[in-house]
Amino acid sequence: MIVLVGLDPGRSKCGLVRADTEASSVVEAIIAPPPEIWARLRQWQAHHGDLLIVLGNGTGSRHWREQLSDWIGS
Repeated sequence: MIVLVGLDPGRSKCGLVRADTEASSVVEAIIAPPPEIWARLRQWQAHHGDLLIVLGNGTGSRHWREQLSDWIGS
């Protein structure tokens, strides 16, 4: 199962949501600084496998897009 993740990017804080698409519900949601967001993404990926990340186009989205691309490619 692919896990749907929404990321509202920012420089000092970001929003992150993990959704259960089968139950149409939010499983977890946090607002945190980028290091905590990265830790949570890695944790979810390790536990659930593939993540489908929907990235907002807010502040810092270009930076996040580049970082996520590097992470996925590694």
